[in-house]
Amino acid sequence: MQYDRIAKCEREEPYVTDPVRPNIGAEFRRRRLGHFRDAPAYARYRQIYDRAMAGLPPYDGFQDVPTGFGTVRAYRFGADGADAGTPLLLLPGRTASTPMWAPNLAGLRARGRAVYAIDLLGEPGLSVQSRPFANAADHGVWLAELLTGLGLARTHLLGVSIGGWTAFRLAMHAPEKVTSLSLLDPACLFGRITWKAVAVSLGTVGPLPEPWRMRLLSWISGGADASGDEPVAALISAGMRDFAAFLPRRRTLRTTRSPRSTYRPSP
Repeated sequence: MQYDRIAKCEREEPYVTDPVRPNIGAEFRRRRLGHFRDAPAYARYRQIYDRAMAGLPPYDGFQDVPTGFGTVRAYRFGADGADAGTPLLLLPGRTASTPMWAPNLAGLRARGRAVYAIDLLGEPGLSVQSRPFANAADHGVWLAELLTGLGLARTHLLGVSIGGWTAFRLAMHAPEKVTSLSLLDPACLFGRITWKAVAVSLGTVGPLPEPWRMRLLSWISGGADASGDEPVAALISAGMRDFAAFLPRRRTLRTTRSPRSTYRPSP
């Protein structure tokens, strides 16, 4: 597929070749489901998504796994089977989806175990939400159902930002499925998001000129390149601009401290 041209049928129905039809249009807003605002928005996003995916090592397979809250797109990189050891599951940050792992996949896959990367349900990507989230615990439910659908009894989890928060919800809901838990800057888990971060995040989805949006994205990313020429930055920007999400409120982890007791998460 050429990225500077979109066929007429893809402009009118950009989901015609997708295994699972995406949520597009205002009807999904009324149902409080994550969705792309219109067909042109999805066509733009899908172009950028495919270009960003092309920068990853080739995946060895993918599945669209049904759960009680929607269908989750999961990619497998590397070995599969019982002799490959416990697999690793990667959960991306806000609006980033699978392509954000481009710098890491080669090294992670070289360790000889299967590596799975998913697009979060309710976020921009190729996962498709079909049921609204009532509360934070629902994220642990759909993630456990995903592992069952993939045939994974246990897994190592690595999550970034909102992906880290989601991984923690699985550990709370079904700890028997978690071999290890690695959380990188998990959002709204051990501390509150600052007002500055909230203000900047709101700015990225407002009607701002694209150069301003990219500067804000660079600030959020710790000074990383957020130009439109960087595929993952372009993907995140497109998700912020063209996708509407309806996610439950995330509360920080409450701890109880006393001379005789210390809070510890479930093993």
